[in-house]
Amino acid sequence: MTQFDAISTANLVPTPELVERLIEEKPRCWSWAAFVSVLFQRWAAVEERKVRQVLGARSPTGPHLNTGHAVKEFVSRHMRDCDDLTKQCHALLADPSFRDAFGAPDDESTADAAGIVRAANRVGDFYVRFLELAEECQRCSVPEQYTEFMDDCTRWMNLPLHDFGEFLNDVLMAFEELQRRVALGERYIRLDPVSLPMTTDDQLIWSIMDRLRAIN
Repeated sequence: MTQFDAISTANLVPTPELVERLIEEKPRCWSWAAFVSVLFQRWAAVEERKVRQVLGARSPTGPHLNTGHAVKEFVSRHMRDCDDLTKQCHALLADPSFRDAFGAPDDESTADAAGIVRAANRVGDFYVRFLELAEECQRCSVPEQYTEFMDDCTRWMNLPLHDFGEFLNDVLMAFEELQRRVALGERYIRLDPVSLPMTTDDQLIWSIMDRLRAIN
């Protein structure tokens, strides 16, 4: 096959309306193009907030936690929520129904457009909630002796935001590989499973846990 025989494939699109058109027209790779497009649209919609969150300083405009007990309850709840979100996101991406939504490897006509968009939006919802949890940590007001502790908690809550950026890069690379292989004429293509990477900072988390236990 020469370069002039290459098969055209779907590309990412920047708006929900163009996703709908993509689904209607169904060019090659449309299913993954729709998934990645929705993900990037959801990511782009809150990118300014994410940048402010990651690069900004503490801005105690949220609730005031007056006591050590209130600080402990707040941090414990947010860490549980973050852990639950991570598990839910992993479960979604590992569920066979997620892969099934993209149809058979050699027959994209069997893909479920509504299921693909729904899955992408669910992942987008997880990302927005990760961001909200981190913002809540950064905005809460605490007694002076807990300021450094809350700064560390905010650093911990920011980690999933970085992980999600890595996930987007992984998904984009997988999509580009799919485009390349389809353009070369391959028909039976099964992509490797996508998963949310997890950044671990053992020193940070154990420091947070030790200080949590020390709060009466």
